[in-house]
Amino acid sequence: MKKTLTAAACICAAAVSIFAASCSRKSGSAKSSGPVTIKYELWDSAQLPAYQKCAEVFMGKNPDIKIEITQLGWNDYWTGLQTEMVGGSASDVFTDHLAKFKEFSNKGQLVDLAPYIKRDNVDTSIYLNGLEKLWQTEDGKCYGLPKDWDTIAIVYNADALKKAGFTEEEANSLTWNAEDGGTFEKFIAKLSIDSQGRNGLDPKFDKKNVVQYGFALNHSDDRGQAQFSPFAVSTGWMYTDGLYDHNYHYDDQRFIDTIKWMHQMELKGFAAPFADTANGANTLLFSGKAATLLDGSWMIGTYVSNGAIPVGFALLPTGPKGRRSMTNGLADSIWAGSKHHEEA
Repeated sequence: MKKTLTAAACICAAAVSIFAASCSRKSGSAKSSGPVTIKYELWDSAQLPAYQKCAEVFMGKNPDIKIEITQLGWNDYWTGLQTEMVGGSASDVFTDHLAKFKEFSNKGQLVDLAPYIKRDNVDTSIYLNGLEKLWQTEDGKCYGLPKDWDTIAIVYNADALKKAGFTEEEANSLTWNAEDGGTFEKFIAKLSIDSQGRNGLDPKFDKKNVVQYGFALNHSDDRGQAQFSPFAVSTGWMYTDGLYDHNYHYDDQRFIDTIKWMHQMELKGFAAPFADTANGANTLLFSGKAATLLDGSWMIGTYVSNGAIPVGFALLPTGPKGRRSMTNGLADSIWAGSKHHEEA
């Protein structure tokens, strides 16, 4: 599940809205009388084999429905969907993303699932912490049922932690605050090594000649999901006052103090410089130039199969208001232009 936000091309906005309104009138929800082909689209090539097996099982139980799966890369996927919707050739069902579905729903391009959920008595209480509400709009319409959720964790070089004398239990019970960094700052300080072999807790530590940084920050998205979010939100700060609210609180002192602390870690030599991590913090981890970083559960496969270093995972540090992790996720959405809503 790639999380990088790439703005999907807005192709002929007027044509999109006109077409969406038109197709919503023509599309019916009545089940077809004969065999039906449902086109399904996703972006993850690694998940394609599993989806194909699911489709085969489904078709075995529903012989009147044939599923055809198309896979496109992340960037082509979102642009292609918009183009296909305008042209009237989009897939009936597609893997949707929490950061993307409002683009489609605002243009009337998705089927509201709420009536189907109510009719079929779908038990939405099964979803963790009300995840299904993230797929609902202000007016109560629903455009997907969660198929997953993700979380952020500390990713660490297991050899570096062992050499520094840290246990897994210690790595999983760290604390943090913006004033003195808590035990997390001491943790990354001890993991920071200069050219003379001294760590960041040594008064003689040379911050200008660091060979291993204790921490490296990702810069992968504008929400700071694997960067500032776990720290800032653990102070009680929140981006907005609620879902879809447009008043962002980046002027809140708690957020400002969090960013200042992050910058101080770089100045102290405990965190890798921004220039070194702009293209991905994991390259520093794999090369031994950083001992830890934060990243998402969708990257587990990359870390465990890196072949360069043994990797471990630990819980995020606990902040003043507890441990906090941003989540994102996927669901299947139905294109409003599909002629087979029931089968979809």
